[in-house]
Amino acid sequence: MNAETPYKTAKEYVDAVKAKPSSFKMGGTGTAQEDQIITVQLEQALGLKLIYVPFKGGGEVCVNLVGKHVDSTVNNPIECAGHWKANRVRPLAVFDHERLAAKGWGDIPTIKEALGVDIEYLMLRGIFGAPKIPPDAVAFYQEMLKKVYETPEFRDYLEQGALKAAWQTGPEFVKWLEDAEAVHRELMKKGGLLK
Repeated sequence: MNAETPYKTAKEYVDAVKAKPSSFKMGGTGTAQEDQIITVQLEQALGLKLIYVPFKGGGEVCVNLVGKHVDSTVNNPIECAGHWKANRVRPLAVFDHERLAAKGWGDIPTIKEALGVDIEYLMLRGIFGAPKIPPDAVAFYQEMLKKVYETPEFRDYLEQGALKAAWQTGPEFVKWLEDAEAVHRELMKKGGLLK
C-alpha cells in the first residue's frame, strides 16, 4: 500500500475495495503467474473485484505503487524493502500461516490475522534437472546445493530477502509440487486464467 493512502490495515483496504468493486488496481509481476494467482485467491476468499495490472518485474511493480499508478501490490518482501524502509509504502499482510521470521519483518500480520481468512501462498524457488539425469549426477547436485544452502552467505541472503527456508528433495519435493500444481490449477480455472 502506498504510505500516503488512508488505509492503515488490510481490513480498511478490503472494505474500501468492497465499497467500490472494480475501482482498485492490484499490481503484480506477469500475467497468469504467481501474483495474479494470489490476486484471484484474495478475490475469491473475500468477494473482491480488483483490476489486475501486470508488470515485467517486482521492482517495477513497487515503483508503480510508489507512483500511485496502482493501489496495491503483491510483492516478495525484498522487491519493495527499500521503499518500505523509506516510508513510501506500507505492508499490510503476509501470505503465510505465520509471520515472517526475518529481522524487522515480524510486525506484519498474516492474512489470517489481518482479515480472518486462511490464505497462504508460498513461492517456489527450486532447481530442476534434465529428464533422465543419472542418479550419481542427482546425488552430486543435491550434495553441492545442500552445502550452498547451509553457508552463512546463503543464510544471509534468506534473511535479507525475508525468504522462508525449506529444503526438500526427491519424493518429498515432488509431492509438494503436485499439491501446489493442484491448487494453482483450481485457482487459475476459477480465475479464468487457463486457456
